[in-house]
Amino acid sequence: MNKPSLGFSFSSFSLFLLSLFSLTSSVYSQSSPDAAAMQALKTSIGNPPNLGWTDPNPCKWEHVACSDNRVTKIQIGSQSLKGTLPPDLRNLTSLTVLEVMKNELSGPIPSLAGLSSLQEVLFNDNNFTYFPPDFFSGLTSLQTISLDYNSFEVWEIPVSLTNATTLQKFSANGANVTGTIPGFLGGDVFPGLKSLNLAMNNLHGQLPESFAGSAIETLWLNGQNSDTKLNGSVSLLQNMTSLTQVWLHMNQFTGPLPDLSGLTGLKDFSLRDNQLTGIVPSSLVNLPGLSTVNLTNNLLQGPTPKFDTSKIRVDMRTGSNSFCLDDPGFPCASQVNILLSIAESVGYPVVFAQSWKGNNPCDASQIWKGISCDSGGSITVVNFQNLGLTGTISSNFSQLTSLRHLLLSGNSLTGTIPTELTTLSKLEKLDVSNNHIFGKVPKFRQNVIVNIHGNPDIGKDNSSFTPGTPPGGSSGTPGTHSGETSSSGSGSKNTGKIVGSVIGAVCGAFIVGLGVCLYTRKRKRSSRVQSPNTVVIHPQNAGDGNGVKITVTNSSVNGGGSDSHSLTSSGPSDIHVVEAGNMVISIQVLRNCTYHLAVTGRVTTKVDVFSFGVILMELISGRKALDETQPEDSVHLVTWFRRMHINKDTFRKAIDQTIELGEETLASVSTVAELAGHCCAREPYQRPDMGHVVNVISSLAELWKPAEPDSDDIYGIDLDMTLPQALKKWQAYEGSGNMDDSSSSFLASADNTQTSIPTRPSGFAESFTSADGR
Repeated sequence: MNKPSLGFSFSSFSLFLLSLFSLTSSVYSQSSPDAAAMQALKTSIGNPPNLGWTDPNPCKWEHVACSDNRVTKIQIGSQSLKGTLPPDLRNLTSLTVLEVMKNELSGPIPSLAGLSSLQEVLFNDNNFTYFPPDFFSGLTSLQTISLDYNSFEVWEIPVSLTNATTLQKFSANGANVTGTIPGFLGGDVFPGLKSLNLAMNNLHGQLPESFAGSAIETLWLNGQNSDTKLNGSVSLLQNMTSLTQVWLHMNQFTGPLPDLSGLTGLKDFSLRDNQLTGIVPSSLVNLPGLSTVNLTNNLLQGPTPKFDTSKIRVDMRTGSNSFCLDDPGFPCASQVNILLSIAESVGYPVVFAQSWKGNNPCDASQIWKGISCDSGGSITVVNFQNLGLTGTISSNFSQLTSLRHLLLSGNSLTGTIPTELTTLSKLEKLDVSNNHIFGKVPKFRQNVIVNIHGNPDIGKDNSSFTPGTPPGGSSGTPGTHSGETSSSGSGSKNTGKIVGSVIGAVCGAFIVGLGVCLYTRKRKRSSRVQSPNTVVIHPQNAGDGNGVKITVTNSSVNGGGSDSHSLTSSGPSDIHVVEAGNMVISIQVLRNCTYHLAVTGRVTTKVDVFSFGVILMELISGRKALDETQPEDSVHLVTWFRRMHINKDTFRKAIDQTIELGEETLASVSTVAELAGHCCAREPYQRPDMGHVVNVISSLAELWKPAEPDSDDIYGIDLDMTLPQALKKWQAYEGSGNMDDSSSSFLASADNTQTSIPTRPSGFAESFTSADGR
């Protein structure tokens, strides 16, 4: 008897079960969170055919890895992808690796907050425009993130990064990061951080103290584009003993290199294009594993270090620092070594390193800031007044045995007066007023003038000085013997500020008046104003701080006496008097005319240096200082000029097209451009003084001075003429003899002296030279 047929064979049944299983798997995969997120990713990047993402199950896609049907890796870098990344990626809770680098993806980076399994994220080399501040929240397993070279809007490193405590590499080169480097990057938050790459951004400020003792091996902070760049000291590098590669070049770091003997694994060390000063430590020269070192374009001092060039590739071009000699390994002269030891006690300030060049501080062809010498080549005067110095007074001043005047007033020096200074047998004057000196005053010879005023803690065992406090306590009359002190009323502080500002205002007014006199020579005036020979400023005892009179005296006035008239602002009258060649001006008038003395309280000589730097930039570029017709990032000349000056190609584009650029011309223009950049430094103490500016430009002026007079010059003015002579000749060719009285008087006076600098007034020491004036 035949059994009834079931209608299908066993093999057909197996095929049915397989199809049912496949259908069930497909339905499951399509309904899972990962499938939806992956479909959103495929759509947002335009379903590129080269990926072959056609299967409904994303775990079968190329460049995608799964575990237990959950997506764990997406590795689609270098696939020529376009489009954006969807926010749905946040739903891939098992994701450990996300690689989308080297594509053309754009738009915002989605927040991946909460993906606690994520370990590696590579977003670099795309066109992403936004980075969310909460991106790192909950990323407790993250080890590597790369954000290099994207088109981000300006952003700061978010606090949410502190969630990623397992981080080993943070890289955001060229990613438009701004602000300061957060202190948490080098602290205990990231004990395993090995690589920190933040080059070519807009960071500013100093290296965080938390870097000291960190485990960082690779540190890239070079090429910041902000106005101030990264700055301050690099001393904490000595405590980053795990470092193997340090790139800090093209910033504004200052001060000396620290002892690097603890960095035994250091191989690559680049700090070129900064403002580092001081002596290169032998610990760097002797590091066993060092293979590359670049210190070009700094202000390093002392002997040129001698590296083992058979093992180390060295870039330290001749003349690109302030070494005493160009030959590596040769020692400096004794006076140079003494001055460098003195500079060490105040942190090797930039103001010294910019002018202390060569191996002879008494060489007449090279002016050393604050140093004057006698005819025998011995240092007789050290004038470090009002240079913003911090640190202590070096006992090594005592080694300058010919020293007569030691002037250190108006700084922020602390510590005590070294007793070694009493051994200076030729010392005549010591001025340490308006600092933060404490302790007892050593006993000097009776004929030594010692000025200690303005040091509130003098005579005390310790200092109450807090960094950031302005130097000095009160003004007073210089002491005539050691230990003399005095006090003054509360108004003296205000008076000192006003007097300093008034001096600048008077000098500025005189210059402006001179310009007006030259341009209005045909215009007669009803009164005669003489070119002043003497400016006397008399502080009064007015309690309101306005008790100052200014007497401008000219002893050469015909028939005039030498009387001076006193006028203070304590009365109701705000008039000025011009009588018998003397001018007395109310302080209130000056305050009104100078907008309350700018609102020789931020009046400083370095303001004029900044302005001169802007003028140099205008001459080079042919652009105005402020040009609102330019794009937003190019409106301000100084900011734009610095950005263009970064490399040779962009700099050539910034030069006025009317200038015919040969190699020699470009070299001179580059020198002036570099000078302009220093003049326009953000902080006044970072700018050179005008003496240095003159030294740089005078050499170029001599280079480009015409070999013979231009025959086409209708005025026939000799370039070697004094200004008054040239003006007279110009007026003669103009056919005008109608100089106004003030111009004639000025020219007569200037013609007699042949210079705008008056002769030495009576009472000045014979040792006073032009260098003291500078």
